[in-house]
Amino acid sequence: MSHDNKQLALDHVNRINAGDFAGAAALLAEDCVNHAAIPEAQGRRGFEAILNKVRTAFPDMRHNVEDVLVDGDRVVIRTMCTGTQTGPFTFIRLEGPPSNKPVKFEQIHILRVANGKITEMWMEQDSLALFRQLGLKVSV
Repeated sequence: MSHDNKQLALDHVNRINAGDFAGAAALLAEDCVNHAAIPEAQGRRGFEAILNKVRTAFPDMRHNVEDVLVDGDRVVIRTMCTGTQTGPFTFIRLEGPPSNKPVKFEQIHILRVANGKITEMWMEQDSLALFRQLGLKVSV
């Protein structure tokens, strides 16, 4: 089972990298809970909406898998993300024009798998590194 969960998580990342957002979303349960997203961006549809916004801002975004850890129904993936912000940010809490700057930052994803589908997701990223590379002012 843990091998299947690992492969599911890797397939998920590979589909995102390929721009196959519908395919990546199909690996989620219809009512998947994304703990890193706003209430309006839950489930498969919300996940696809997030991916489309990221791809708009970073058309060349790539998630390079650095580590994968599996423990029962949980899969942890650490990725190094690279891309260039050639499109606008269109997120509710972050809007702005393209910076045309390249970025490289880390993300950690925790996925819970049940019945062959991703049912819950958590994501943390090095937003400070991302914002600094884009030249955005960050206040704490």
